[in-house]
Amino acid sequence: MSGSREKMRAILLAFVMVTSVFGMTVAFSGTVAAGSVTVSPSDNLQNELDNLDRTDNNPDTLILEDGSYSGSGNTLTIDETDDLTIRAADGASPKIDAEAGDSGAAIDITADTQVTIENVNITGNDNTNVINANGLSGSTTLTVQDSFINVSDNDGDAGDVFAVRTNRGGAVDLQNVNIRTVDAGTSGD
Repeated sequence: MSGSREKMRAILLAFVMVTSVFGMTVAFSGTVAAGSVTVSPSDNLQNELDNLDRTDNNPDTLILEDGSYSGSGNTLTIDETDDLTIRAADGASPKIDAEAGDSGAAIDITADTQVTIENVNITGNDNTNVINANGLSGSTTLTVQDSFINVSDNDGDAGDVFAVRTNRGGAVDLQNVNIRTVDAGTSGD
């Protein structure tokens, strides 16, 4: 009889272990995938950002595939408070080009939130700041790393535009960033 009990106990233990591992796998994969989306140049960046749950108090990630994000809908307004990372997909060299259609900054941060931009080439519209970070306060930071910020200059006086501008005291942390003035109509390639 004890052999039968031992077998039942072993089967019950195996079932509990398999169920626990399966449950943990589902829980962890749901947490990781819920806050990130990979987009291609044919997608609308703003729509993809807006489709993320930006109010669940979890960091979100917008992963950009290789190519140029230009024209209507491909500049970003960050107006929710969840932390956000905008980064290139592995091996990709994405370009956000506000010059090719939208009027205004390539990235406009209107919320008080942590924003990180990694490995992205960003070009602003002529005579407009490339990144407006006016929503940041003293407790939040915009981090840009391993990226290019291109200030577009149509009229020869790029001195009236900023690569990055904040006016509420938020911190800006630039790490391995190349800021340059480019002729209008180019993306700094």
